[in-house]
Amino acid sequence: MTDVKALVGIMEQRGKSKRATAKALKINRTTLYRKLEGEGKSFTVGEVRELIDFLGLTRDEVYAIFLS
Repeated sequence: MTDVKALVGIMEQRGKSKRATAKALKINRTTLYRKLEGEGKSFTVGEVRELIDFLGLTRDEVYAIFLS
């Protein structure tokens, strides 16, 4: 399960808007909001990889957000 609070916190910390994040993931902004709210499907492996690159996530951040 994704730690959405941590993910959004890192997005804000790094100055990445939800709009820019959705664009980087090549998904609609509404789809991103649904994923963050737990109303839609989880992030795919490909989307997680894009988030890692886009946000410059460290290994520890990846574990904390996506694997805990």
